[in-house]
Amino acid sequence: MGFRQNDYTPYSPLTPDERNGEKRQLLQFLFKKVAPEINFSEDNILINDMALNEVIEMVNKRHLYFKVFHKGMKLGEPNETALYCYWILKLNPFFDKTEKNRNINVWFSLGMMFTMAKELAEEEICISKNMFKTILHSFEYHELTKEAIMDIVWTLIKNPKTQ
Repeated sequence: MGFRQNDYTPYSPLTPDERNGEKRQLLQFLFKKVAPEINFSEDNILINDMALNEVIEMVNKRHLYFKVFHKGMKLGEPNETALYCYWILKLNPFFDKTEKNRNINVWFSLGMMFTMAKELAEEEICISKNMFKTILHSFEYHELTKEAIMDIVWTLIKNPKTQ
């Protein structure tokens, strides 16, 4: 069965106000919830505004993708978190001016993923040190797909005692 033209929703980029609202929410989440968990001070973080705008725009486009190709299904918080992780890892919008060799984007993505999973899981999340190191290594050195990161997030939420 093919799609008809009426099955598609036209894409419209976020307005500057919408993007700034999304950016404000994301930064507030990262700096108020994630940064303290991973011992980062917002005073030491530089932001590439163009890259951050692109992160937000790419997540916005994925909302439309879900609407069109998944029959109106909403993206959902776990998938949206995974997409933010993916695009932050890919576009590197953050830089730690005090420790130039530390990739703060990896740590923000990890912190964002675990913070969201903790909020959504019905039980306390408890993963082994080895599992954490494996995810850290994957985020740092491997090219993970959006779907792979979504699977990691869902695994943490559904199986919080992952070894």
